[in-house]
Parts: sequence; structure tokens; C-alpha cells
Amino acid sequence: MTGEPKTEKTVEIKEFFEKIPPGTSMRVSGVPREYQGYGPPPPLMYAPPRVLKLPDIELYCPTETGCEGIRSFRAVNEFTLSPGEVKNAFIMYLCKNCEQTIKEYAISGNFPDKETLPTLYKYGERPSFGPPLPSKLIELIRPEWDYFLKGRRTENQGLGIGAFAYYRRVIEGQKNRILDEIIKAAEKLNATPELIKELTYAKNETQFTKALEGVRSSLPDQLQISGENPLLLLHDALSEGLHKETDEECLKKAGDIRVIMAELAERLSQVLKEDSELKAVVSRLQRLRQQRASGSKPNLAESENQSSGS
Repeated sequence: MTGEPKTEKTVEIKEFFEKIPPGTSMRVSGVPREYQGYGPPPPLMYAPPRVLKLPDIELYCPTETGCEGIRSFRAVNEFTLSPGEVKNAFIMYLCKNCEQTIKEYAISGNFPDKETLPTLYKYGERPSFGPPLPSKLIELIRPEWDYFLKGRRTENQGLGIGAFAYYRRVIEGQKNRILDEIIKAAEKLNATPELIKELTYAKNETQFTKALEGVRSSLPDQLQISGENPLLLLHDALSEGLHKETDEECLKKAGDIRVIMAELAERLSQVLKEDSELKAVVSRLQRLRQQRASGSKPNLAESENQSSGS
């Protein structure tokens, strides 16, 4: 029937903070029904407050010193609601491992009566909702990183067509930058001349999907994703969309594009990274060899300083 209020889904309060995107209202379980304050309960004429049990939650922590992964977070503050009360609040969580990273939520709570589960609405969260975007991806598409973030925020809001359009714009705009990185990695991995030629020629095409149609040679195994060519996976994800598919279908493809791009950026970084310590050692030993060949006495301290400054 029209006009009836929408019934919210019920989730554990832990799941609400971990997995529910902003702009969503949920009934939450795992909340005590009795008085939680100190001392004896108040007289029955007063409505006892309900203290939400804010459990430890599992989130990604980006701290480089000891985290950079899923860690346990604890609530810094509590949130109370009395029957019949609606309240807005900021909830802060702190990483229990490094005690540096903070996750902040803006929520609204509605506690209709003693016999009804409270409802929470998530206005937003900071850092933004969703799995973390790797730093390697930032480097790969840095000139249009702001647009990629807009796509990520749009994806988190469940707007598939918008997210797909943002991601496609970024990839189209950074096509040559992406192909240049793939060419450098392929050359380092001793790829066939045919592949290098095809990738180079692809840069002449304006559209990313058309550019990939001419790349028929396989990429080196180190750049494959689950045995598949990431360029072909991107081609499949970017094909059609927008005008030919539903918003839900575009949302799925937008998520596919984000995941493939993140994995591709990680693999390119692994292939192209240079061991700075090893380079310093090689440079220092080369200088010592040159000093010996010239008949001068090797100066270890000088070579060390030159290597560190190179």
C-alpha cells in the first residue's frame, strides 16, 4: 500500500558501522534494553536511557608503522538515547593497534519506545566509506585523481551511472599514461616486440576501448590478473554502459573498473619499483672500481657520501 512508512532492515550494530553506506537507515540490534547508568535505576516515571553498545569493529588502517591492513577499532565515545528521543551525534573510533588512525561517523538515532529497536541513520563517515584506494593507483592516475574520488563517492552512494561515467572519464583521460606504464613494465619483462608495437600504436587511438581492440598479444604473466589480461578486462567493463544498461548494472561495472585498476596499478608498481638500497650499493662499488682503475686510493667515506646523495 502506498503511504505506509518504509520498514528498515535490522542489522547488528557492528555491521551498521562496518558495512552500511552513508544515506542508509537501519534498525540496530545488540543494544541493551535496561538502564545502563551507574547507581540504582531512575524512578519508573522517567524513561531510562539506552546506551548503545558500541562494539569493536574491523576497519582498514593506513598507518605505515605496523598497520596497513584490517585492524580492530574501539569506540572513543558512547551514545545514549531515551525512549521517544531523536538525536544526532558524532561517533569516533580509534585503531587499537597504532592508536593513531581515527574513523568518524555522523549519525542520527531514533528510539521510538522501550519495546522497539532504535533506528540509526548514517549521514556520512570520514575517511569515506568503502575499501581503501591504494597509493599505487593514486600515482598511476594522479592528474585526474579528484575525478576518480568523485567516482568513488558516487559509487558509495549507489549511483551506478554516475560512478561509471566518472571512472570512464579518468581512464579515457589517462589512457596514454596508463599505456606508457604498461609499456615500461613490458619492456622490463622482455615482452615480445609485437606487444610493444601494439601498445605503442594503441596510444594513437582516442578512445580507450578502441585502443585496446588492436592489442592482441598477451601481456607478461606478472601483469596478468588471475590469468587474464587486465586490458581486456577493462575493455569488457567499459564497453556499453550508461545508455544501454541499468543503473544497477552500471554500478557493478563501476566496481569492476575500480578493482581492476587498483590491481593493475599494484602489479605495475611491483614490476617497475627499484630497490634504492641496491642502487646505492651498486653505485658505490662502481666508484670504488673507478678509483682503483685510476690508481688513486679508494675513499670509502667519499663513495658512501656520493651514493647517499645520488
